[in-house]
Amino acid sequence: MANFINDSKMVYDVSTHRYTLLEDYFNEYWNVNLTDILINKTDINKDAVSKVFLRRVSNVFYNYIFRSVQSKEKAEYMFSLPRYRDAIMEGMLELGYSFIMNNKDNTVLLDEVDSKQVPSGVENICMVNGLFNRHFMRLPYNYKDTKGVDW
Repeated sequence: MANFINDSKMVYDVSTHRYTLLEDYFNEYWNVNLTDILINKTDINKDAVSKVFLRRVSNVFYNYIFRSVQSKEKAEYMFSLPRYRDAIMEGMLELGYSFIMNNKDNTVLLDEVDSKQVPSGVENICMVNGLFNRHFMRLPYNYKDTKGVDW
């Protein structure tokens, strides 16, 4: 039985083990028209421009998380579980909207975006919702035998 959920908000790509937001939900959530925002700034086909952008948002989001994992396979499995779905959706919504708002000229929207450009709001969403979990993440510290941590 599959762990992932497909609905009118996000779909799960079994081949990449990643969720991707759907354009209609993104538009409804932020009250925008993603195609209109993007179409004048790119030579990509009008019918595909939003899908390309949302795929890029998904890739940047997952790459941001995966840069710190001990096991990508374990993280991919964990993030396919329904309990992480809302956090992933919230993080990608915030990331996509921040790309639009922080790049008024839209020049970076469909260019290569580095996971280091992820805003702190997305990091907070990940931390609060357990996407940075010490059981499968490489954290920049070690627990001491006694109280505290070594950085």
